[in-house]
Amino acid sequence: MSLLQFLNNGYFAGSVGIGTDNPGTKLEVKSSANLNSFVNITTTTDAYNSGISLRQSSNYGFDVYYTDDGVSPSVRGLRFDRVNNGSVANAMFIDRNSGKVGIGTDDPGALLEISGIRENQIRLTSRDVTAAVDETIGGIEFYSSDSGNEGVKASISAIAGDNAANAYMTFNTGVNTEAMRITNVGGISFGSTGTAYGTSGQILKSNGNTTPTWVDASTVIGASYLPLAGGTMTGNIDFNDSVRARFGNGNDLQIVHDGSNSYIHNVDVGDLYIRQTADDKDIIFQSDDGSGGTATYMYLDGGGGLTRLSRRLRADDGVKIEAGSTGDLQIYHDGSNSYIVDTGVGTLNLRGSTQVLIGGTNGEVGVQYVENAGVGLRHNNVTKLTTESTGVLVAGDIQIDSALLSNQENTDVDTGTETVANVPIADYTAAFYDFVIKKGTNVRSGTVYACHDGTNVEFTETSTNDLGDTSDVTLSVDISGTNMRLLATVTSDDWSVKSLIRAI
Repeated sequence: MSLLQFLNNGYFAGSVGIGTDNPGTKLEVKSSANLNSFVNITTTTDAYNSGISLRQSSNYGFDVYYTDDGVSPSVRGLRFDRVNNGSVANAMFIDRNSGKVGIGTDDPGALLEISGIRENQIRLTSRDVTAAVDETIGGIEFYSSDSGNEGVKASISAIAGDNAANAYMTFNTGVNTEAMRITNVGGISFGSTGTAYGTSGQILKSNGNTTPTWVDASTVIGASYLPLAGGTMTGNIDFNDSVRARFGNGNDLQIVHDGSNSYIHNVDVGDLYIRQTADDKDIIFQSDDGSGGTATYMYLDGGGGLTRLSRRLRADDGVKIEAGSTGDLQIYHDGSNSYIVDTGVGTLNLRGSTQVLIGGTNGEVGVQYVENAGVGLRHNNVTKLTTESTGVLVAGDIQIDSALLSNQENTDVDTGTETVANVPIADYTAAFYDFVIKKGTNVRSGTVYACHDGTNVEFTETSTNDLGDTSDVTLSVDISGTNMRLLATVTSDDWSVKSLIRAI
């Protein structure tokens, strides 16, 4: 056995053979039968690389070497660098620890990772230049080596067309069973038919676990569909309870039914508008009429330019109905009493075109204004005071504090004694009975003064001289029951006695 040793640099002018005396290249290593043939290139320090440089001159070629910085396990592996015009770049890396392969990266995150910038990263090329239409020209297979489930489980295939532009791709399951196809123009089909791409106006409908089908859009939801961009709805859109229909970038407008109640809700800071822009048309508010039907409660009259109420309007106790820009006119009920109030500096006017009535809910009128006919005050629906062009007409008595002024009706007196006027003794102590006695042209007038102590009465008559003869009539005062009475006693028929009572 001979040993060749170089202490410094060595030089061979010819080829070198190891295990052979007839090397066919500059260096040939050949082992005998049943022996492995290895070339070991080893560094004595972990921080240095070992490998082979394959270059055309020093500026072009490839470097293949094992790298290990002795510090970080993540950079320990076999590198393949490409050298182009002196510039060195990583072409491929095999991680020593995980066995992961990186192309274009030295930190692969999968068994094979290919990293590139804006370029095709994988190309599968068929060298068959005579491929027929619909013949497979390339693909990827996903294979299981499990002895119990061995075989091709899925694949992606490129299929030739009548020219390059008409090629298509299939996605296959099982043993090359087509599951989906994508054509050169983006058409999609499912199943093994290979031609079911649908027609204009159709969409894809799921059939559960079976092959989906192309159907007309109008048959997807009953007899209607939801247009995604424009179009016209031809049926209902149904939302489950508490599911909101939301509008606006911030979902500001929301429409929802919570299972019991319905809401139109503006959740932002803006105003909520309900707007009708059609000419002379209305906005109508309807609700249950209390009898199983529907009634209009209010509508905004677009033609008339006003708000109409078709049902009662009710405000709770203490809630004021206001009119005027500052709410000067107020109508309200405070829980006990009702008010019509003018809080401004103007006049509160109650006006009617022909008459104004103020009365009770039973129809009884207390005050009546009639245009061009004056004002009347009533008691128990009977007019007691009326303004007239000549003054005031009073029907009945006038009572001023504890004094009484009473105009008595004309009394016709026949033969005998008649009561002409009564004054309640419990209310009045004295009375002045102003009188007129008349029969034809026979007239006398005067005053009977009377007072009482509850039991006894005193009276005096002061009168004019007779016109004619009134001696047939004598006046007197007595107490009868609860009244102090003015009496007329006559000796002949057909006398008239009229009186005015002033009592205190």
